[in-house]
Amino acid sequence: MKHQQATTLVEILIYFAVVVVFLLVAMTFALQIFTANGLSANFNELQYNVDFVTQRVSSAIQRAESVDAGSSVFDQDSGTLVLVMTDTSDSPTTFTLTSGNVYMTEGVGSPIQLNTNTVTVDKLLFHQISSPKTPDQIMFDAAFLNAQQDIAQMNKTFTSHTTLSLRQ
Repeated sequence: MKHQQATTLVEILIYFAVVVVFLLVAMTFALQIFTANGLSANFNELQYNVDFVTQRVSSAIQRAESVDAGSSVFDQDSGTLVLVMTDTSDSPTTFTLTSGNVYMTEGVGSPIQLNTNTVTVDKLLFHQISSPKTPDQIMFDAAFLNAQQDIAQMNKTFTSHTTLSLRQ
């Protein structure tokens, strides 16, 4: 007579327990990958904003004929820079910080927001450096924060520090 082996209830419960533990580990790992991917995309957006705003301000300073020191606000976290441009349609070019956004106004045109809505600019500081027989220089500092909740909790701030000479 052949002895038939059957699966006991204990063996089935152990099998299901092993499968459940494996699935929980796999789900946790997948969730961490998706979270890391989202954080990486947000950091990339933040870095893009830093690069774009810095490039626009730098380009305008390097093309400027002079600085309108009377209309500019230097050495304050929410500074304003007013540049006199050689092209009269772009003069004056103004950079301001309003409600966490950097705006650029060229000539009599409307202000253009330079940063995206997912990024907040915490500081926009301009400092004028003048020396005899050298072109004026503008030191530009800015601090960028991500406005999205997941990165804002991490207190990650990107900063930009640049010193540029006006054209001569």
